[in-house]
Amino acid sequence: MSDLSPKTRRAALGVVSRNHLAAITDGLNLAVEDRRSHAAHVDAIVRARSVDFADVLRLLSREELKAICEKLGLETSGKEKDAIISGTDSY
Repeated sequence: MSDLSPKTRRAALGVVSRNHLAAITDGLNLAVEDRRSHAAHVDAIVRARSVDFADVLRLLSREELKAICEKLGLETSGKEKDAIISGTDSY
């Protein structure tokens, strides 16, 4: 998962709600500059060197993962979360 560019990670997280991103940044103990801002949560996750992006993806629902795949132009037919997550490796 570390092969995804920051730009691609930002695009992927763009489909996740601010409330869910806030729960993720809280759970990962990440500092967020402005907790009211969707972009600030995305920025905190993308910039975190201690966080594997695959671990972030595992915190998302299957529906969120499918929306990310659609956004990135990837196959969305996977039924299991791990299959969808591993499908983003080829992006």
